[in-house]
Amino acid sequence: MTVRRTLIVRLGQLLRRRGQAARGLRLTLHVNGGATWEISHRMSEASAHHEDLRPLACRLTDPPASGAAG
Repeated sequence: MTVRRTLIVRLGQLLRRRGQAARGLRLTLHVNGGATWEISHRMSEASAHHEDLRPLACRLTDPPASGAAG
């Protein structure tokens, strides 16, 4: 299991255990020197299942397609 998949599965388990659901995911990177980079995506419906969270997490962490603005 990849690190990303492991994190997504654990997030889904944590949300379900707490009786919560995610409406979106946000990735924030704090780099040396104080700069911050952030990207987020929202889902059409809230979910606590890793099958729903996985595509969203992939969009956050995969590099943009060739020719896409970044």
